[in-house]
Amino acid sequence: NIEEFTLAKNTQSVAKHCNIAEGTIFYHFGNFKELLIETFMFIDGKKAATLSRLNPDFPPDADLRNEYRTVWQFYFDFWLERPLEAKFYSEFFHSSLYDYKVHTVKDESYLVFKKLVECQKLLDEAYQKIGYLNIWQYIINTTIDFAIKMSDGRLNKTDEVKIYIFELIHERLFKASDANNQDEQLNATE
Repeated sequence: NIEEFTLAKNTQSVAKHCNIAEGTIFYHFGNFKELLIETFMFIDGKKAATLSRLNPDFPPDADLRNEYRTVWQFYFDFWLERPLEAKFYSEFFHSSLYDYKVHTVKDESYLVFKKLVECQKLLDEAYQKIGYLNIWQYIINTTIDFAIKMSDGRLNKTDEVKIYIFELIHERLFKASDANNQDEQLNATE
């Protein structure tokens, strides 16, 4: 039960909440850190499986921003439907346990996002200015944070608010890319 697990702060409390011997945790995971990493990876696997249901092949005439918003909405709803997992994921993401090894494996679950962004180079300018990893961390962190706030009742759970959140997270990223794309078009016509 993820709710009980998120309240646990050590192997003894996890064992108590799960009604198992503490030695069972050490046998399967070695230590509390590995248990937390495996829990993160389990949740990430569920997210990846959910996102993999989306088709990453977009028609040539597709409105890529609209397609991107659809993918983001799917991602946002995943977390909205799993508030306790979202809280755990967010806490882990901001902890010292989140390292390159964890990131590399997790990175594979964003293939649909990556393909969509690469199609139109939607975020090229932002990538150039602050880096690929920073952009994805920004999008992931703010999306999960808003999903937690909405599931906690701190934000209204309406489509209008979801659209506003999307625009709030992405507006500056898209504007920078628009300006860059317009400059490229002007240079090409000269």
